[in-house]
Amino acid sequence: MGNDLILKDVVAGYGSTVILENIALRISEGERVGLIGRNGAGKTTLLSTIVGLTHQIAGSISFGGRSLDAMPTYRRARMGIGLVPQTRDIFPTLTVAENLRSALCNGRDDVKWALIAKLFPRLEERRNNYGDQLSGGEQQMLAIARTLVTRPKLLLLDEPLEGLAPQLRDEVMDAIRALVDETGIGCVVVEQDVDVVMDFADRIVILERGTIQFDGTTDALRARPDVLEQTIGLSKIALAG
Repeated sequence: MGNDLILKDVVAGYGSTVILENIALRISEGERVGLIGRNGAGKTTLLSTIVGLTHQIAGSISFGGRSLDAMPTYRRARMGIGLVPQTRDIFPTLTVAENLRSALCNGRDDVKWALIAKLFPRLEERRNNYGDQLSGGEQQMLAIARTLVTRPKLLLLDEPLEGLAPQLRDEVMDAIRALVDETGIGCVVVEQDVDVVMDFADRIVILERGTIQFDGTTDALRARPDVLEQTIGLSKIALAG
């Protein structure tokens, strides 16, 4: 089973409002998964449910053979599930180096600077710059690097390219690819740019109104251009190439 993430008939939401219904999903160790859907489809809610930030009403979630049901968020993180939220969550008044050290726990001070420099050379150049002195793309790189130093076995990325200029979008995605290749960890990416997701992922999951409407390989989705058109309103042209 390794570090597989398994969701069985998961129902989740906020208060009395149900957002996710009967989600059945398995993400295998080392797998690259793209999660797409219209705004409000439940993508962010799914990631936050996995890490324990959203109320799980029913069903079960396990990781590496251990149940996550009722497990607090910090323990899920220690098990190796890392989330990089849309908000990035860096400390603007700390330097890059201090931001990375702050992500460590249990008194550790072993930031792998060689790996950080290889994946994010901009951060190595700016290790003494404060968070609020970084560009949006550099802040996103720092948010990913902060999660990386916790040694995740599964990385969840929520809209990592949002608001970035084209050049920085390419740079961030190149770093994410290199990170996954270098470490062999599993990765789930929520992203609005379908072309980017199709290029990155082994597998695509499409959410629509809190339910899974498609779960298959990128090749399988390319063979079904009607699926994207029906679920998120993209034309068949979006699947070309």
